[in-house]
Amino acid sequence: MKSQRGAITRTLGLLLLLGATQAPVWAQQDTPPILPQGDGPKPAAAGMVLGPNQSRDSGPTVPSGPVNPYSGEIKEAGTGLPFFGTSSTPLRWGDFSIGRFEYVGLHSDSNYSAAATGTATDISMFRAGFIFDHYFWKSRLVLQYLPQLAIVDGQVHANASTNNTFNTGSKFVITPRLSVTLQNAFLQTKQNQLVPENYLATGFETGAVSQNNFLTSNGNYLSNTVSAAFQYDLTPRTSFSVTPSFGYANTTSTSGTAQYSVDGQVYQMSMSLSHALTAHRQVGISESFEYLRQTSGIQSYARYSTTAVSYSEQIAPFWWITGNVGTAHEINSNQPGAGNWSFSGGATLVGSLSRILGVALAYSRGTSFNNYVSTRLSDRIDASLALKLSSRMAWTNGFGYFREAGTDPRASGKYAMSQVAYQFYGNFSLFTAFAHTFQNSNTQQLPSGTQNTVEFGLNWRPPANPGHR
Repeated sequence: MKSQRGAITRTLGLLLLLGATQAPVWAQQDTPPILPQGDGPKPAAAGMVLGPNQSRDSGPTVPSGPVNPYSGEIKEAGTGLPFFGTSSTPLRWGDFSIGRFEYVGLHSDSNYSAAATGTATDISMFRAGFIFDHYFWKSRLVLQYLPQLAIVDGQVHANASTNNTFNTGSKFVITPRLSVTLQNAFLQTKQNQLVPENYLATGFETGAVSQNNFLTSNGNYLSNTVSAAFQYDLTPRTSFSVTPSFGYANTTSTSGTAQYSVDGQVYQMSMSLSHALTAHRQVGISESFEYLRQTSGIQSYARYSTTAVSYSEQIAPFWWITGNVGTAHEINSNQPGAGNWSFSGGATLVGSLSRILGVALAYSRGTSFNNYVSTRLSDRIDASLALKLSSRMAWTNGFGYFREAGTDPRASGKYAMSQVAYQFYGNFSLFTAFAHTFQNSNTQQLPSGTQNTVEFGLNWRPPANPGHR
């Protein structure tokens, strides 16, 4: 392993040398110079596949360049995708705007081993997206709030009976080379927050994907994550970033017979160096340190030190690939003895074969709280296929699989979903979806069993403007 670390260190030095020798120093310029095109992306056959909320009359602005995993972009509340603002919404009053309205009807049939019989739940939900987006001194402040009102068994629950999603993001341009992005994401759920189409949220117009939680919790779940991304441009092609973050999660039982409460914290520090080989291709190297602990219930902790190299490329106007691979050194209180080495990495492929067909694949291996508290590494793979049935109708199918790494007992889960959306007028769409999920749990925080969910509804959402990256 020492030889691997040495090779990675030499690679890091080589990247710094390349950045210093292949491009002039960026001396206090407001905008970076144009990078050499190199092997530019090949033209797409017929443009990208349009989603149900994409305007048919105005073609999307093609973003240029690879997806940068180290950029610290402000995220969109409710999806985890990059936030591009609300320039197309007519509901705007200065910096304040409404980005979407939505009615969702959910019918869920669940059969969990802890319950004597299966249960059926019907929920009617109204949601809206409120956004405050303000620019000042080359900096930006974004506040996002997704309030919702639920009707369950004829009773109205304001804010879906303690379901809350609140995100803040601020980007400060300190100097032409140095920027700082601060973010905070708060989530509080009694009923699971995400509906099937957001299990794997995909931006076909930007190459971005987000693998969101799909496991069903066994009670209330609350999480808050705060991070700060410091990015410094060494040259127009090479940038260095440092990102400290802290995450907190809590799960509590809603059952009168099996009471529990579990707290967890994640402390993380990551450092990365990225270098643009061309305007469409980027390489990087990163080092991250994580400390996870569970401070109630069965107390445990884990420390991870991960080194990885990454690659990202825009291979066509609407095709992107990303990948990272490395090693993680783990010390876990549940595994006495010397630390263990394991694989760490991930990859994504997002693109449109034509205006008819879109594909998204995502794999990740790392640490995260997936609606429950755990100190284990986990594997997650998702796939999505979007088909444009007509100029107004889209059909999306997807599946996903999650499991904790290591030996049994361990938590695992999988899902399959199918959705049809029809854009009947302007930015109004009707949609319906079906999802089947199965999960097996080794913790009281998650039930074991199956759940079938039927979703239907109406939404209004103007298209995003991905040209503003």
